[in-house]
Amino acid sequence: MEALAAAALTILALVAVAGAVVALPLLLEVRTLLRQLQGLLERTDALVEETRGTVQTADRLLRAAEADLTPALHEVKEVMRNVGHVSEEVSRGMDRVGGTLENLRRASETVRTTTDVIRTGLGPHLVTVVSLVAGVKTGTWTLLRRLLRRKE
Repeated sequence: MEALAAAALTILALVAVAGAVVALPLLLEVRTLLRQLQGLLERTDALVEETRGTVQTADRLLRAAEADLTPALHEVKEVMRNVGHVSEEVSRGMDRVGGTLENLRRASETVRTTTDVIRTGLGPHLVTVVSLVAGVKTGTWTLLRRLLRRKE
């Protein structure tokens, strides 16, 4: 029985050595893979930290932009309201100017009509009246000169 036990122990030792020979490269490969996985996890942690910092920076920038843009948007709304009021006033002014221009057009037509009436209707009579006045004036001066010469 001792021989059997010794043989069993030898077989067990051989199986253990064979298992170790077969398992050792696998264990080494597993160890290498675990180290690579650890390296990947460390890089992933670094990327997560970088991403967290980037997200926080983006959040701060967005809040700052919102804080800057909110008053600007209110100012733009106010400007747009003012532009609307100015536009309405300009429209009203244009209506008034349109009425004034219409009145000027009518007045110019009246002046043109009056000028035409004077030119065609009164013109010849006016020439006659002016000629008559000039003749009377000249005649009066001539008569006065002659009367003044006789008295001398």
